[in-house]
Parts: sequence; C-alpha cells; structure tokens
Amino acid sequence: MDNTLRLNAAVFNYDYDDMQLFADLPDGRYTIFNAGSASVKGAEIEANWLPTDNLEIIAGAGYTDASVDAEVGLLSYSDATPANTPEFTYNIVARYFHDLSGGLYGYAQVDYTYQDDVFFSLDNLKAVSQEAYGLIGFRIGVESDEGWEASFWVKNLTDEEYFTEILTSGSAGVLSGQVGSPRMFGLTFKTEI
Repeated sequence: MDNTLRLNAAVFNYDYDDMQLFADLPDGRYTIFNAGSASVKGAEIEANWLPTDNLEIIAGAGYTDASVDAEVGLLSYSDATPANTPEFTYNIVARYFHDLSGGLYGYAQVDYTYQDDVFFSLDNLKAVSQEAYGLIGFRIGVESDEGWEASFWVKNLTDEEYFTEILTSGSAGVLSGQVGSPRMFGLTFKTEI
C-alpha cells in the first residue's frame, strides 16, 4: 500500500481487587466503596489510511468485556457491568483536502461515532441506561500557510437525543439525568501568534 496505511492495536486485561466504585443505595444516598473484584478485558484497533493524495480516512473500534462482583451493605452485585462501559464503540472520520492556491487549502470532513448500550448504575437497570446511539458531525474550512484557519462545523447533525448520565434517588423513585448535546453548529477561527 506504499506506506499509506498505519494500524495500531491494543489488547488489555485488568483484574482488580477492591476496585473503587460508586453505588446508589435504596435509601437514596450514594456511596463510594471498594468492590470485591472486577475484571476488564478487551481490545482496540485504530487505522489511518491515505487512499489518495487528497483523502484521509481514520477509523477506530473498541471492545470491552467488564464485570464486577461486590457487596455493599445489604446490596450484592454479581457479574454486573460497570457504569458507562459500552461493549462496542467505533468511529470513522473521512477528510478531503485540496490546494486552493495562494497558500490556501480547503477541506471537508464528515465523522461518525457509535456507542453501544450502557448502564449508569451497578444495578444494571434498563431505567438507568442509555440505548446504543451514533452521532454524525461535519466540518468545512480553509487553512492558510500563514497559520490561520476558518471553518464552519455541525455536531450531532441528526439531533440525536441521548443521556450521558442518569442518577436515581433510591427510595423517592425519581430519576435525574444529564442530556447529551443537541445539534450544534458554529464558526471557528484559529490563528498562530
């Protein structure tokens, strides 16, 4: 491939004793405690490819298999998935760039990120979870040899609704959550000083 492709990969396996975790108790309080044991294993791969002189594609994928066995007070967790631990994630960025003239370079970029289902508590309750979702972004801009860049961008192009955190209040039965960013767009100007 004439040095146009670069691959990076990693495999990991962690076994923990007394891993610190966060739990919501039935009486509505939250606690940080040392878990009995936890296991986290998985793999990640990243690729950077230049199929032409004007196109760059960057992609990555991850797999995580994690479980916790713990007791805190009267609560017991067996083979529970830790909070905010998606099994699969992946992303891809495609960027086209072109010499415009006079030291200016134009580019257009589209990106996509995907996250598998996640739980936000050790209870692994559906009410305190987020289903899998993907986000699309777009950017178009101009860079200069003189060190400045101007761009127009859009994040969450499809206005996907998702949570980045959900908390329970235990005995009160109330949920509160942090909503992910809605569709956003803007202009950016950067310069070197």
